[in-house]
Amino acid sequence: MLRFGPIRPPLEGEHFHVIVIGGGINGVAIARECARAGRRTLLVEQHDFAAGTTSRATRIIHGGLRYLEHGEIGLVRESLRERQRLLRERPIWYTRCISCWPWARRAGAAR
Repeated sequence: MLRFGPIRPPLEGEHFHVIVIGGGINGVAIARECARAGRRTLLVEQHDFAAGTTSRATRIIHGGLRYLEHGEIGLVRESLRERQRLLRERPIWYTRCISCWPWARRAGAAR
């Protein structure tokens, strides 16, 4: 296996408040939030960060619309807040796009 850059120093004797296992999008986001909260955080990954399946993102920020189908209003609200925070803190990462969604009536549905 090829290594690029310096080898990290040993962690022996180090203490952490939080250890996150898995450097996919979820693990990185959790580690980031813990670090932002002032917690000494260690993020470990078996291979390379974002090498797993959660790194294969669609690059779409959703507003929780999919949670409406199951009546999960709390998750809709949480998704919208997180979306607004991301747009406010990292506007350069996102480009707004307008979408057109076709809707069809189900057979037998009342008009």
